[in-house]
Order: sequence, then structure tokens, then C-alpha cells
Amino acid sequence: MDEKIKIKSTKELTSIQKLVAAKMISATNIPQLFQNVKVDTTHLLDIKDEIKKKILSAEETKITYTDLLIKITAIALREYIEINSTYSDGKHIIYDDINIGLAISIDNDLLVATLYEADKLEISDIARKRIELVNKARNHKLSLSDVQNNTITLTNIGMYGIRSTYAIINPPQAAILAIGEIYSEPAIIDNKVVSRSFIELGMSVDHRIVNGVLSAKFLQRVTHLIENPENIFNI
Repeated sequence: MDEKIKIKSTKELTSIQKLVAAKMISATNIPQLFQNVKVDTTHLLDIKDEIKKKILSAEETKITYTDLLIKITAIALREYIEINSTYSDGKHIIYDDINIGLAISIDNDLLVATLYEADKLEISDIARKRIELVNKARNHKLSLSDVQNNTITLTNIGMYGIRSTYAIINPPQAAILAIGEIYSEPAIIDNKVVSRSFIELGMSVDHRIVNGVLSAKFLQRVTHLIENPENIFNI
């Protein structure tokens, strides 16, 4: 008997979904290298709480740990600027502007909004810009300049309980950093068992222009900055 699968529904992709689909087809042509690191975020979360109190006392701006990671990523990129790049016609094009693309999920669509020159922004400015971009995305008011010229993408899926993952590169960028959930587990510190907070970062890079050593050094620097945030955020 010839049985057919019942179809529940069929719908046309949105313009954004079509754009993402086209980019993902392009991404299949990129030889991607994946690396993962587990990072102690205990000090970072303490710093976040202090920054939050300080900024909220002066203005109504909510600081999240995503804001801190945007700043940390931008600082690390300035030191490993070769990752802030693209491959084009046999050339490795390195950008001087560090424009962090933040993945935003709205109504089952995925947008990447741009925080321009994030390495030069104060943490309060990053938070305000993030809030502005998310609000624009929710109200379908993002302009072309809000979504173009990003040089690397951060995607935070920790709020969905995903601990560790890798993301597909967003062409024409050379790298994307996936952030997992914050979780606690026992750790040995000074010969004592204590509870610490951790996140896992998944790095995907275009292996044509970013080799494993460079990617590892970048992740190592990001890890150091996360675990020693007092070197960045003056509290």
C-alpha cells in the first residue's frame, strides 16, 4: 500500500529566513574549525553585580553578562586582530574596526545586529546599545546600518539551558563565538572543594585564514580576561 506522510502545514519563508538560508548555503563552502573551552566565571559574575549596582545608581541601564562578554571579546580581538577578518578571492582581509555582531532571536527569526567599534565602548554604552538593538528588532525597526558591517558574531543560547554548542559561521566573517549557560559545579581551590560558576565557549573559525593555534590563543586570552575581569572593569 502506498502511504503518504500527512502534511500539517506549509508556509513561505520570511524574507529574513530566506536571507539566513542563503547565508547557510554559503557557509557550507567554508572549511570550519571548532574549538571549545570551559571558563570559570565566578569573578566575572561578582564584577557584574558590582557594575550593575554602580550604573543603576546613576542611570536606568541593566547590565548583563552578555555585555561583559561583548567587551571582553572585543578586547581580545584587538590583540588577535587576524581573526577580525574575511576570506575573499584568495586574500585574507583583516578589518581594523571591531564591530561585534550580536545574534538576536525574534519570532523564530534570527537577526545579527551590530555594535560598532565595541572595543572602544564603555560597558554602559554597550548595554544601552544592546537594549536599543533588541527593542528595534522586537518592533521590526532595525535599519540596514543596524545589521551590516559586523566583523564577528556572538550568539548566546545559555538562556535556553544549552551548556555547550558550536555555531555556523555567519559569512563573510571568519569566526563566531557561541556562549552556553552559566552553571555551577564543585572545583578544587587552594586544596578545598568549593562551588564555582562556569560557562563553555564554542569557537568556529574559517580554517582557510584562521588556523587552530591562532584560534586557541584567542580563546586562551578570552578565558584569561573572563577569569580576571578586574583587569578590565574598574570597580
